[in-house]
Amino acid sequence: MKIVNIAKVGAAAVAAVVLTFAGAGAANAATSVPSGHVDAVLVTCDASGNLSLASVIGEDPGVTVPQGQIGNYQFDYDSSTADPDALSWASNLWTATGDEDFEDDIPFIGFRYEAANEDLCPETVQIDARRATGLTNTGNAVFTANEAAAGGTSTAVLNTSRVTLTAPYAETPSNPSHVHGQWTFAGPSTGGVYNVAFDAYAPGLVGTITPVQITVS
Repeated sequence: MKIVNIAKVGAAAVAAVVLTFAGAGAANAATSVPSGHVDAVLVTCDASGNLSLASVIGEDPGVTVPQGQIGNYQFDYDSSTADPDALSWASNLWTATGDEDFEDDIPFIGFRYEAANEDLCPETVQIDARRATGLTNTGNAVFTANEAAAGGTSTAVLNTSRVTLTAPYAETPSNPSHVHGQWTFAGPSTGGVYNVAFDAYAPGLVGTITPVQITVS
């Protein structure tokens, strides 16, 4: 698998990597993302109040991945290269820190909401995690936002625990439009595979980003 630090390359370079995989005939190959800023779900509300979904890998500005194409990437948490404070295992649970100081060690996966019209866009949207249909999962994956008021979400507790994002024009320090946090992955010390689907609600279902492919080792 090609290892690329998406956070440090541009959109053209990423496109070239993906094309290389396709040309080689590896239909299921994915570009590895071993570290850097990741907004797994970007919910955008335009000036007309229309909602859309995408993902963004990297920042300033990063690579925008259209809905339906996130499966071209794989997010790899590797304890052999990460700082022990960034990724650790104990009692059958991997813990990936929510401290942004470790973005260069692990994928720093979170969520973001952008809204362009205060009158037409919902004040809040919610993100719910679940296991991607028909794909392997070693165990439960749980996200806990750094801002307690934003909440968290779990692949094992559908529709009861969600991350709440507040529109930029209404956000406060405790109710942000952009969140990151701690991830935990249940599994053995040898690691695991986690295929996650993220459903966005506002308040009805807007759409889904899937499959977000995660490996931990």
